[in-house]
Amino acid sequence: MPKKKKTEELLEPGPEEITLSGGAVVLVSPFPLDLWWDLQARAREDHPDPAPPKKEIKVVDGTEEVDDLENPEYKRAKEEAETARNVFVTEAILDLCVRPADGDWKRQAERLARYSTETPGDDEDDLRLFWLKKCGCRVADDYDLVVHSAVSQMFVSDPEVRRRLEFFRRALEGAEDPDLDAPGAAEA
Repeated sequence: MPKKKKTEELLEPGPEEITLSGGAVVLVSPFPLDLWWDLQARAREDHPDPAPPKKEIKVVDGTEEVDDLENPEYKRAKEEAETARNVFVTEAILDLCVRPADGDWKRQAERLARYSTETPGDDEDDLRLFWLKKCGCRVADDYDLVVHSAVSQMFVSDPEVRRRLEFFRRALEGAEDPDLDAPGAAEA
């Protein structure tokens, strides 16, 4: 299971250090706030929701045509569009915000390329993305963790607020962390 720093360590400035499920350590920086809205617009433009099919319903004075939001094909197409948007956003976050913390990743990426049908690009950024996708982020939780970190750092720059939000998030998840105490005003 991926591990984040303890809540107290979230107060440290700079990229957040995260240990992923396979043991790889990455540094996650905040996503650029102004670019976030451009990214969302681009994701919606490239992967729009489908137009819902129509169905007729009876009304007092006849029939009326309305959107059929429960249509199974429509629901499936809408889910596919949402998944494609999420993949697009996740790849942008990996590209712009996530860096391996140790230097061994290049050697690992080159070894992975020998066995993969996909070949990494020629520059170091392409090799880093290849490593992150093929080795660094091994499970969905790894992707969720780095995306959550980059986005939460972007929106919440105040360390005390981040600490309180992290406590709240973990409490909702049912964390049984003995080091996790509710932050209070006296600690600020």
